[in-house]
Amino acid sequence: MVSKKLFGFITVFLLLFRVALPSHNASRYFPFLERPESVVTRGESHIYPSLFITSASTAFKRGGGNTGIPELWGKYDLKDVIEGVEAVKLAQGAASYNPFAAEVGYVDWNKKEVKFAIDGKIKSQGFILGIEQRLFKTDFSFGCFIPLMHVNSSLRFNFDSENSHADVKSATTQEQDMLDRVRRSVHAELALKGSDWSDSGFGDIDLHLRWRHLWDHVLKMKTIDFNLQAGLTCPTGVKSEKDYPSSVPFMGNGHWGAYFDLVTELELKQNWRLGLMAGLVEQFKKTHNTRIPYYKEPAIFSALHGNVEINPGITLKLSPYFTLENLTDGLHFQLRYSFLRHSADSWKDVRADKTVASYLSLEKSDITAVRAEKNALSKWTSHYLSMQLIYDSTEAMKNWFWKPTLYAIYDHPMAGRGMCKTHQFSVGVEFHPF
Repeated sequence: MVSKKLFGFITVFLLLFRVALPSHNASRYFPFLERPESVVTRGESHIYPSLFITSASTAFKRGGGNTGIPELWGKYDLKDVIEGVEAVKLAQGAASYNPFAAEVGYVDWNKKEVKFAIDGKIKSQGFILGIEQRLFKTDFSFGCFIPLMHVNSSLRFNFDSENSHADVKSATTQEQDMLDRVRRSVHAELALKGSDWSDSGFGDIDLHLRWRHLWDHVLKMKTIDFNLQAGLTCPTGVKSEKDYPSSVPFMGNGHWGAYFDLVTELELKQNWRLGLMAGLVEQFKKTHNTRIPYYKEPAIFSALHGNVEINPGITLKLSPYFTLENLTDGLHFQLRYSFLRHSADSWKDVRADKTVASYLSLEKSDITAVRAEKNALSKWTSHYLSMQLIYDSTEAMKNWFWKPTLYAIYDHPMAGRGMCKTHQFSVGVEFHPF
């Protein structure tokens, strides 16, 4: 009987592994990687508060290498931004728009490529409260967690002479000052409120139901701990603001989400544990009032804005890990690798007034390539390496109140594409009061 159950478990596990199930982490700015111990609870109810800090100053470019965080929305060319402003103004009955007109000798520079590199920084500090409650001494449990965080972000522009038009490439220091002055005037036309942004608030609430099954002493292993969970993410988090190009959503940017996770842990022998976390999240479509590109300009610098229906892509995660327990009494070390992949989001222009066409309906010779490029901007992948130290007071034979387990984690971004290069450090404790 045991062998049949085990065979069924392995078959289901391999089928689920084959389709590469993703995770409920859908943010390309903040990792929020799940700890295996929050899933493989060994049937115990617990509360796990933690503190975290994150820092990012670059992002992984889609083609390899590094790029500025705001450039995840696309490269900045002042000519493209001006073109978008002019299209909106012409539709409103204004004359053609040329911010260089007041600058002597540079009237036609508005039609020439003027590239700027954009550097950005994002820092956050926060608190997470998680709860896991076993239901009536069964194999089912219910859990939730919610982060409370403060975020600071900023961006800075640097003239990119190398990739600008030949007439602009050799700009003198005075001319570069003029280019920056014109850029600022264009941003005033866009009604952008600044390059620095900060906010405090909650992230998305995560609710889940979990089923656990344990096999004891099978396949020459001490235990096999198998967990399935389904959950819901509620959009309680702070959203990005369209008038602040450096703003970032805390988590799902207002989208509801549903997910399914599979976690299995093999106790190979005394103090050796090998596990795999896999999961899938599907966020539901939502209509946002936001900036939408007219043509080639990045969305966060577009003069065109209105209602856009956004249907997020699927996010997936695979995360194998190994835990070496009792290096000394109660002290464990865990090494974990996480692969995350988010497929392309789908945008639909649902503005009531489409007098000014967006890139989704604009007719230009290269518009198909432009749409494909912008569609690819929302895709991302990341590779994280997490190192965790755990101190289990019960394993250390300490008779402490609520049997606490202390932990510290560093999440290091190894590689990625289209993903913010965020470093995260967390410390926390698990209490077992129930």
